[in-house]
Amino acid sequence: MADDHPLPTDYGETLELISTRVRAARSRVQLAANAQLIHLYWSIGSVLLERSARGRWGSGVLPRLAGDLRRAFPDVKGFSATNLKYMRQLAAVA
Repeated sequence: MADDHPLPTDYGETLELISTRVRAARSRVQLAANAQLIHLYWSIGSVLLERSARGRWGSGVLPRLAGDLRRAFPDVKGFSATNLKYMRQLAAVA
């Protein structure tokens, strides 16, 4: 659809200003999301460390927990038994 109205002289500057703000906001959202994921992974690892220190968390528990978490949250990736071990390691060193 063609527009017969001329653009204001500062249109390009306005477009660039708004585009820069959109990119900056998107970047801040991604950083915040990553920070929340790291906190979640540390928190999960802390729970696993605490539970394993209290007793009978043998080698079969993490694969079962991983499967149950994947079923509970099918749209979330990262709940493999290996990743749960990494989360526990993160909590142990942090």
